[in-house]
Amino acid sequence: MPINGWQGHRFTYKYTTPAGEVRESITFLNMTPTQQVIVQVYAMEKDFADASERGWDIIRRWHEVDASTVIRGS
Repeated sequence: MPINGWQGHRFTYKYTTPAGEVRESITFLNMTPTQQVIVQVYAMEKDFADASERGWDIIRRWHEVDASTVIRGS
């Protein structure tokens, strides 16, 4: 995942429940050697492509903020 130079892995599972077929993905993003974010996306099989795309869209919007550019209230 070439996002901000972070290292990551994504695992996707598909399984059946009494409610129907479900797909789930778990993404591990290592932002630094000591900081990790875990993102879980879960949806019924028919809705998973849309839910997964929304999850990726959220991750793509993340960026590191330089403390010197943060506007602080007075």
